[in-house]
Order: sequence, then structure tokens, then C-alpha cells
Amino acid sequence: SVAIPAQPASNTYSSYLMNIIENDIPVTVNDVVIGGDVPTCPLTDDSADEPVPEPNDPTVTPINITSSSNTAGFEFVGLNCILSTESDDTCASPEYLNYTQSAYVSSSKMNGPEKVVTISYDSDDSTTTGLGLRVHFDSSEMTLSAVSQEGLTLDRISEPSADAVYVDNDDFDNDPKTDSYVLAGWASLFGQWPNTNNVDLFTLCFNSPEGSNPEDCGLFRSNWDFDQSGEVDALTDGLLLLRYLFNLRGDSLVAGAVAHSSPMTSQEIEDSIENSSQMTDIDDDGELNALTDGLLLLRYLFGLRESNLVDGVISETATRHTEAEIMQHIENHMPSM
Repeated sequence: SVAIPAQPASNTYSSYLMNIIENDIPVTVNDVVIGGDVPTCPLTDDSADEPVPEPNDPTVTPINITSSSNTAGFEFVGLNCILSTESDDTCASPEYLNYTQSAYVSSSKMNGPEKVVTISYDSDDSTTTGLGLRVHFDSSEMTLSAVSQEGLTLDRISEPSADAVYVDNDDFDNDPKTDSYVLAGWASLFGQWPNTNNVDLFTLCFNSPEGSNPEDCGLFRSNWDFDQSGEVDALTDGLLLLRYLFNLRGDSLVAGAVAHSSPMTSQEIEDSIENSSQMTDIDDDGELNALTDGLLLLRYLFGLRESNLVDGVISETATRHTEAEIMQHIENHMPSM
């Protein structure tokens, strides 16, 4: 045993170093008494306002983010978050640091009984070779029921799925409360990923009601108002989609087709359409086509209905092909005004 002698009051050590020379022997440290008041760390203004969750509180649950692979020479920062299972909430946003890739919860909202969580990405460098992610959760508190695929599709080689939930036997996030995770991965052959500093990667829907449509995961985030003007219009949003599907980009995409009230740049509008691929496949044939999907939206926004809406513009391989099905899909993605 080692006895540490009592110290005179004049000594103000903040730590004590003890070296164990012998190897492979058990060491027990006990009966350590520190005189005087124990200093406390003052809470910051932000943390002082945040309630500390009770242990095993069923109304809160962790979401942790780890990396399975990140770009060489970059540090990965996954911002973990404690989510409410009953209400909307916010999580910390990353700081821009040199040579850092960050993933975090950018949105956490309730959609009825469903918890809708968006995972986003930040980096100071928009030209990396990619990223591999794990998103960890507690399956006893939340059941992953759907994943919106309207996130970042550029260079995506692995997409998360409610049918591919892994058991976290290796405890990758060092948190025993989370027992499950989903995987996602992007790899850029020429180091051009994701071609922007900030982007939504995907949206996870937890605790969806039985029988709900997986396509509705994150529905309130995806709509036809591509320029975010507050209105969906044939000669702005409809024309933007048609031009995009004809492979027009940059100024050729947006010239004369963006509302004056739009707060978005041309690149943001392009990204908005790019990240809505599941929504914009209106006839659900697995392809995006100007002369089917683009014309369907444009016709609808011009007020055409019944056979005038769908005649001659439905793919032969479409699984959504009746006027009623097309109408329902388009109207399901109208923004809430």
C-alpha cells in the first residue's frame, strides 16, 4: 500500500501523480480525503438552460453518430444528441474547423406520432473522397420504420434502410444505451464529394404508425416549392424541374424561372431538386425523365386534370400510372402554406 501524507495548507496541488513501478500487480486506491471545498465548474449559459434527463427517462433517447470511414487527413466529428420522443427539439450544430468532417442532427420533429430526424453534414472542404456513417439509436425507445431517400445521392454507395438495422455488438459509439445502428456511405473516385460545404444526408423516421407509407418519411421537408418562394407555380417550380430533367444547370437552369421572393441561390435550387429524386419520380418507374415526370408536374400546375393530365406522359414501366395516383402523389408533396 502507499500512504500519501497529509499536505500543509501552503501546498495547493491540483493533482497528485503516483507511479507504479512493478508490473502486473493489483492496485487499489481508497480512503482518499481532500480537505477544503471541492471546486465546481460553472455552467455555460447554453447548458444552464438545458434540462438534464432523468436516468431511464422514456421521453428522451440518444442518437449517436460515428464514422466507419472518413477522408484521409480529415478528422471526423459526430455530434451526439439527446432527443425527445414526444416533441420537436434542437441539437448542437458543428463548428467549421480545418480538415474536419462533421455529421449531426439538423432537424428533429414530430409528424403525428412519428419522430422525424434529419442527419446533415458540414465540412470546410467541399471536395473530399467521401464518408462512411453509423447512426446509433436505442431500439427499445424508437423503432426505425422508414428512411427518406431524398437526401444526398451523389457518389452514394450504401444507403440506410429500415430493413438493414445492425445490432451494435461492438459498441462503436461507447454508449450502452444504444443497441442498434444503420449504415450509409459515399465514395468519390476523383475527390469531389459532396460538392458543397453543408448538405442534408438523409432523414430517418422512427415509430411510424403501422400501415403508414414509407414514402411519407420526412414528407414535410420535401415539396414542389423548389425556390422556397412560398408558392408552387408552373412557370417557376414546374419549369425548374423540367429544365433540370433536360440537364440544364447553372444560369441555364434558373434564368427567368425563379420568383422574386425566393431567398435561394441557383446552386441551392439545383441542390433542392437533386435531393428530391424520390419525390420527382412522379410516375414511379425508377427513372427521372423530362417528358414524363417533368411534364406531369407542369401539366398539374397549369391546372390540367383527368386524362389531360396523364395522356402520353406515363412511362410504360410506371407503377403509379392512373390520374388518381398521380394526383395524390403530387398533392402529398405540396407545402403547408
